[in-house]
Amino acid sequence: MPVIDAKKTSSEANAAARRVCFSACAPSVRLGIAAVLLPVCVLIVGCGGEKNPDSRPKQSARRMQLTGGWYDEYEKERKSRRLNPEDRVLITKPRECLIAAKDALNKKNYERAYDLANYVLKTEPQNAEAHFIRGAGIFYSAFGEESDAIKDLEKARELGYQSAELFSALAKLYDAKKDYDRAIEAASYGIKVCSDKDLLRCRASLYQAVGKRKEALIDLNSFIELAPDKSMGYYMRANLFQQLGRDEDALRDLAVCNTKNPDSTIALTERSKLFLKLGRFEEALAEISKVADYDKSDDDAVRLRGDIYARINQNERAISDYTLAISMSPEYARAALEARAKLYAKLGKRDLAAQDLSEASKLKAKPAEKPVYDLKW
Repeated sequence: MPVIDAKKTSSEANAAARRVCFSACAPSVRLGIAAVLLPVCVLIVGCGGEKNPDSRPKQSARRMQLTGGWYDEYEKERKSRRLNPEDRVLITKPRECLIAAKDALNKKNYERAYDLANYVLKTEPQNAEAHFIRGAGIFYSAFGEESDAIKDLEKARELGYQSAELFSALAKLYDAKKDYDRAIEAASYGIKVCSDKDLLRCRASLYQAVGKRKEALIDLNSFIELAPDKSMGYYMRANLFQQLGRDEDALRDLAVCNTKNPDSTIALTERSKLFLKLGRFEEALAEISKVADYDKSDDDAVRLRGDIYARINQNERAISDYTLAISMSPEYARAALEARAKLYAKLGKRDLAAQDLSEASKLKAKPAEKPVYDLKW
């Protein structure tokens, strides 16, 4: 099964494959194009470091909206903490402080990494690695402004710091700002100086975003050649093949993807959707039934199976699946309610159809589907 990492709403679903693939380039919670893969709220509580709110980056209004009520409690708890004895010694020794900051970043204690790097920069403002760590601390976490992360990361780059992580972070940050030229430049430069295969995947995602499908395919082919066991490359290329109208190639890549990562149902679901689009109903039904049987909690798979039954006029089975999907996840049942209403209307059961549409209308403010989750393949 896919690893659950972050949510996005159905309004972003058309770009989902590109975003989730791009998000896998680094373990960031900042995702590109109206998202990544995507609202991401990861609460990572660090320890140590001065907690003066006036000296820390302010949370953006957008992220405040995304993170919701937990942020206030998080800030209250964070501000209540003080420097521990170890940190009081560290901040007087820039070299040791930098080592501790790097260790905190590696351990995903991003706030502590930010704090310690910040102390280093007070005495060594031209320390490239400290700029990188401070920028990465913002980039990976739920606090701070993206613009501050960019400033630090670009400063680190200007001072000669080079790493695949740096260029991946810059590419994602520019992607989030829809500055695709700079995002592609950052990824391209990283590929040149770091020879990192994951940056090929990042750049392919960016090329797709700007319609450069030929260039995206070249990068994905290169990535798959360098990492033939990574299922994400096949998944991304399958998505691109569909955009290019190469449906058989897409089906083939999705099959390989499933072979490489048999515990994930995403490739099977995508194959089912593509078979349904092509009118190959028996194959569509076979694939989605595997998903529904494997994951008894996947209401989206049950609803999709209902759609397939509806297309082949097995109406009772379709209604049964829609009803099951609604009961499994009532808060995300709008799509299933609307589908069942449509089928009821077709069968002349207008009262039941009206009832379903009424219930669906109450869910208009909520996503039509359950959130789509990131992949870590």
